[in-house]
Formats: sequence, structure tokens, C-alpha cells
Amino acid sequence: MTSRLYGIQELFEIEHLGEGLVDEQNFNTKPTESVPIVVETVAHGRRLEAAEWWFVPQGATGRSKYPTFNARSETAASKPTWRASVANRRCIVPAQGYYEWRTEGKVKTPFYVTDPDMPMLAFAGLYSWWKLGGEGPWRLSATILTRRAVGRVAELHERVPLVLPSGLWGDWLDPSRVGDQGLLDAMSDAAAGVVERLEAVEVAPLAGNGPELIRPVDRD
Repeated sequence: MTSRLYGIQELFEIEHLGEGLVDEQNFNTKPTESVPIVVETVAHGRRLEAAEWWFVPQGATGRSKYPTFNARSETAASKPTWRASVANRRCIVPAQGYYEWRTEGKVKTPFYVTDPDMPMLAFAGLYSWWKLGGEGPWRLSATILTRRAVGRVAELHERVPLVLPSGLWGDWLDPSRVGDQGLLDAMSDAAAGVVERLEAVEVAPLAGNGPELIRPVDRD
């Protein structure tokens, strides 16, 4: 059986694997847990690393109390939390799909969202290295950028992860390019076509962490 990491490594043309990567599928990843991210630097090329899914800016000594697992692409370049990473610490967070909830009154129904044309989604992300308490080993953290939802997924939520088309993966990761709001806007515009074709299927309430979580609910 082909390993999960090998599938990511092959699809994103990874040159090196970092430490701490887990070669098993997580069907219910939660904020603060570890996720694989694709990064590219001049010195080390394109790498797959394990990062905490809760962004901590470089120079900070611990997690903020407000959530930083997502960042709005429309304003990230102007915000102190994200500005430095927009400039030169951009990443891709690969995932086979993600969950979104449709809310009707007090009832929240989970859906599993995928791209029917691609085996994996490529979320535009930002990363940062930081030290707990300002001491000890460097830790890697990441956030996923979001944009306005369009297409069928807009019926579930007004926001959606910024899913990069494959032709722009290299441009987004390019370590020689200094990122700014113009880059974020261009990537968000290019993502619209991918977002419009995303498909969502209703799934059972999320409990545990197994493949049954992504199986469509049979309403017949």
C-alpha cells in the first residue's frame, strides 16, 4: 500500500522530509494538533515538515488566546500577526478534504468537502518558527488562509480555505518572491475556480478518528 507521506511527497515534488512527520491519516484533525506542511527555502529546497496548526508569530513565547489557525487573506498582509510570514514564510497545507457545518437554528450538520478533480487539496498557508517561553528548541506553527466562499460550499459557510490551483503552487512557495497583499489577492482570485467546483457530502456527527467519518450519510 502506498503511504500517505509518499503520496504527498510525490504530488508536491518534495525533496526532503523533516522530523516529526506521522505516516498515518488523521480523519479528525483539530487546531493545535500536528499537520504536514510544504515549505520551500533557497538553502534546503522544497520540504515536508510537521507543524502545529495554531500560528505563533516569531518572537512570541506562547500561543495567543484568540484563534490563529485561520487567517483572512483579504487583510493578512496588513496585520502584525501575519505580515512577516506573508512576506517570506508561506506554505501549503495538504489535505484530502475538510469538514464544514451547515447551521439551521441550533442544529449543526457536518459535511465533508473535497475537490472531485484532484486527489488532494492544497491550502495556502503561512508558517513561523518560535520558542516556548523564549527558550528551548524551535517549534513550527502554521495557519490556513481563507477567502469568501463561492459555488456550492457557500451554502454551508460564507468562508472557505484558500485552495490553490496546482499551476500556482510554485509561485506561492517561491522563496525569492516577497509576498504582499497583491500576491494574496491574486492567489485568492485564482482559487475561485477551484472553490467553485468543490463538492460536499453530508457525513455523520464527528466522533473518534477513523475512515467512517468521511462516509456519506445514507438518507434513503
